[in-house]
Amino acid sequence: MENATKALTMAGGVLIAIMVISALVYAFSTYQVVPRAQDEANAVRQLSLFNQQYESYVRDALYGTDLVSLLNKAVDNNERYNVGPNEKMYIDIAFKLLTNVDGSEVVYKKYISDGREEVTKEREIPGILKADKLYRLSSNDTKNDIEKFLNDFYSTSVEGRTRVDEGGKYIQYTQTTSAGSEFKTRIFACKEYAYDSEGRIKYLYFEEQKQEQTEETS
Repeated sequence: MENATKALTMAGGVLIAIMVISALVYAFSTYQVVPRAQDEANAVRQLSLFNQQYESYVRDALYGTDLVSLLNKAVDNNERYNVGPNEKMYIDIAFKLLTNVDGSEVVYKKYISDGREEVTKEREIPGILKADKLYRLSSNDTKNDIEKFLNDFYSTSVEGRTRVDEGGKYIQYTQTTSAGSEFKTRIFACKEYAYDSEGRIKYLYFEEQKQEQTEETS
């Protein structure tokens, strides 16, 4: 009888030990799962927030100013993460125009002599975004065009200096009119967009849309 009691006691101890070990294993595994689940939830949330920045431009009508904002956002993203076209964080934006968008840089001379002023145009350097060209951030031949366009977008500037010439005084100045002043009123539609293997948006393509002309009635 005494041996049976000892056997039962030992069996109970073993059972309790197994239960304690099982509880510890469960607790440890749960402790690992919870942070991992939280990390995954955070990653999903960050991905969603990242995509929302760009998905808001996936629509049928947006102005050139909106497209410029998107291009600036993409350039900033690509510079911040210092990535190339084949890497995860690269955002590639492309667009096409219906007609050329003109800009110019004009050099003038304004002569001031005997109370009279005379302005002459010395030379003009056209700046044009062409309708027959695909402008795309990942393309080397157009990336510089886009970045220059973005840098000059809001500029309508006049720079000058005064000199003495042929006994009179003149002011030579350069007036720059960016193509952006015309581009901002153009209307575009998003025609294509794509995501990478992790669900992060990576490409958006826009085409300029024909604007309907409204006739004024008298």
